[in-house]
Amino acid sequence: MATKSRQDQLLESHSNDPKQKGSFIRAARDILRVVKALPISETDPRIRFIILYGMCEKLAGAMDGTVRDLTVAEVYNSKYRVTVGHVSEACRAIEFEFDPPDIERIFDANNPRSARRLRNDFLHRPGPAHLKAIASSAPKLLPAMNKFLGGVDVLSRFVQKRI
Repeated sequence: MATKSRQDQLLESHSNDPKQKGSFIRAARDILRVVKALPISETDPRIRFIILYGMCEKLAGAMDGTVRDLTVAEVYNSKYRVTVGHVSEACRAIEFEFDPPDIERIFDANNPRSARRLRNDFLHRPGPAHLKAIASSAPKLLPAMNKFLGGVDVLSRFVQKRI
């Protein structure tokens, strides 16, 4: 099977067709489907935190990939890292009004109280202390993560205008 050229991968990744598998729009819309399908509003805040952070990270990658003309393969792999700078730039570029301090609260790898660090600490070194840290931070971080997921619609409109 022939490998797709980068140009073909870009065309597929940036398709505005929400049914196009392998596109950022499909990935973003799938995030909303997951959030709606899981009964996470009734779930323990620690579980909700882990799920929502994962969805925010995928959406941030979709935004960044769209703005920086990356392919889905470049974004959704183990070498790609979401950064505060890339998320901030992507939000500005797609005109998603999201508070910069909330971007840092969610994605700052250097802040031990950010959602990213709390999730990473728990997944890489599971223990009661990490669960306790998530539980104490969830009330502040969950509303910001829920708001960030509102970026799916903004990203969709941006992609529609670009094509």
